[in-house]
Amino acid sequence: MLVDRLLKTSHEKKVLVYAITGMGGIGKTTLAWKIFNHEMIQSSFNQIRPAWVCISKAYEQTTVLKKIIMAFKGGQDESQCSDDELPNKLRQLVTGKKFFLVLDDVWSIEVWDEVLKPLLPDAGPGSRILITTRNTAISKGMDAERCHAVQKLSSEDSWSLLCKMVFRGAGMRD
Repeated sequence: MLVDRLLKTSHEKKVLVYAITGMGGIGKTTLAWKIFNHEMIQSSFNQIRPAWVCISKAYEQTTVLKKIIMAFKGGQDESQCSDDELPNKLRQLVTGKKFFLVLDDVWSIEVWDEVLKPLLPDAGPGSRILITTRNTAISKGMDAERCHAVQKLSSEDSWSLLCKMVFRGAGMRD
């Protein structure tokens, strides 16, 4: 369902943000990783390779930009660029191109407002950013098109999962 939503075309905005929210350890990153590696995502975003970047709680603008550029370019090192050149390098890389970017573990809206949003106005139509965050206010601040809240499993589902993992699906009950 989330893959379908990400791939649905929209002509209103060139870059749409989608969010996966929930408490720490609930599986946001695992879900985002499955989406990122989905065959349809990988084949639909082929003008620039899909990119995955972890955003630390205490991020630095130059580090974030280098990570994104390197991820889009398949690990090609950008250390030869000066810090001042990085924003233009990213802008040139995405101008007119459809891209998919996962920003994992976003803790602050500033990474969007101050680092990325100003660099993406000329991105190609159909570009998507998927974020994972514990804070729904961040997804709202990034004007997320959709926000998928990952919920805790029920007691019954938790027990079933534990049985599958421990007893290889034996489904033992007390």
